[in-house]
Amino acid sequence: MPLATDANGVKLSKSAGAAAIDTRTPTWQVWRALQFLRQDPPPELRMGGVDALWEWAIQHWRMQPLRGLQQAMVRDPPHDSA
Repeated sequence: MPLATDANGVKLSKSAGAAAIDTRTPTWQVWRALQFLRQDPPPELRMGGVDALWEWAIQHWRMQPLRGLQQAMVRDPPHDSA
């Protein structure tokens, strides 16, 4: 798995003071995590429940997009609660 970092290259972790995920929007957060992991979840899954999104992720997981990736920067896009 690639190391997730902020814009300054600092590893995202609780010990480094990274913000926690917003548990009020679980589907959105899981969808964003899948995007970060280069799994390309379909946009319409943002509107469904988190269970459907996990089911899709399990069925469609691909290692190839992560091969060779050592580090990836997390960008904070505008919040879209949809």
